[in-house]
Amino acid sequence: MDYLQDKLQEVEQTMKTTIEKVESRFEAKMNAVEDSLQKAMKVELQEIQQASKERHTILQAKLDKHEVEIMERIEKVNSKIGTRVQAFEDTLKKSVETNEDNTGAKLEGLKKQLISKIDHMRLHQEAETKSFQETSQTELKKLMPLIKALVPLHSCRQAPVNYSDKYMIKAGINSQPFEVFCEQNKFDGGWTVIQHRFDGSVDFYRGWSEYRNGFGNLDGEFWLGLEYVHQLTKNRPHELLVEIKDFHGNYGYAKYSEFELGSETESYALKKLGIYSGTAADSMKWNKNEKFSTFDRDNNPSHAYYAELRHGAWWYWSSTLSNLNGRYQNTTEDWSAMTWYTFKVDWLGLSYSRMMIRDIVN
Repeated sequence: MDYLQDKLQEVEQTMKTTIEKVESRFEAKMNAVEDSLQKAMKVELQEIQQASKERHTILQAKLDKHEVEIMERIEKVNSKIGTRVQAFEDTLKKSVETNEDNTGAKLEGLKKQLISKIDHMRLHQEAETKSFQETSQTELKKLMPLIKALVPLHSCRQAPVNYSDKYMIKAGINSQPFEVFCEQNKFDGGWTVIQHRFDGSVDFYRGWSEYRNGFGNLDGEFWLGLEYVHQLTKNRPHELLVEIKDFHGNYGYAKYSEFELGSETESYALKKLGIYSGTAADSMKWNKNEKFSTFDRDNNPSHAYYAELRHGAWWYWSSTLSNLNGRYQNTTEDWSAMTWYTFKVDWLGLSYSRMMIRDIVN
């Protein structure tokens, strides 16, 4: 049994050795074959690369040749196109120059026709506008009496814009309407004229009742009336504007931010006189709180009868620098003349004065 086992082991060892030898020889042969194949493939690859390089060189040369030929053809085509374009431009230029002469003449003619038509239209429009304005003014004048009679105004601010004229005013709900002159063109309009003098045609040396009720003509020189001014200024805040002019045509104005007259029982005292602004300087600041005086009713506290001395009627006090209801005269300096001392710092008479009030709207 041991003998068989030993023989079996011997056979196995012999077979193992034989197999190892066979494998070694096979591996050696395979390595040799692989080396041979690699060498053959390397040689063949080099040959292929060389052939490819030669072909690339040949193709590049052919491509360069074709590119040169194409560029030469393009240059020839461009040259022909340039020649034709230049010829076309020359022809077009000659045509344009010829047409410009004709077109310029036509345009000049059209321009003259257009200017003539525009001038004609402008003149026609101006004529129509003027005619419309005149017609409107005429129609408005026709309607004004009806408007004034039917609808009394509460203030001149309600009067038509830019149309200075006489209107009926109703100072309060329970008061009777009365006629005033509204100045609608100067200082933004809306002014009620309470005094106007410009030619000396009306004597302003009047008594108390006439200054209370008013006198003169609204179309000329006039004094509206202290009672009317009181009724207007007691209900709503008002401002005052005084316009003056000397006999040399020099103009000035004084505007006061507040203005109110008291009642007749208060002797129509100047209860409010606001801040001054303007060009005539302030000749009324000393009259504030003073009572109104006439030659037949002296309300001045000094009882110096300034209404007689100054030949007028005003809110006098001892050093009054304004006297717009004084004597109308153009002579040497005179204390009794119609004056506004601070305007030219003298007592020379004025040729023009106008006092206006306007209600203040906040």
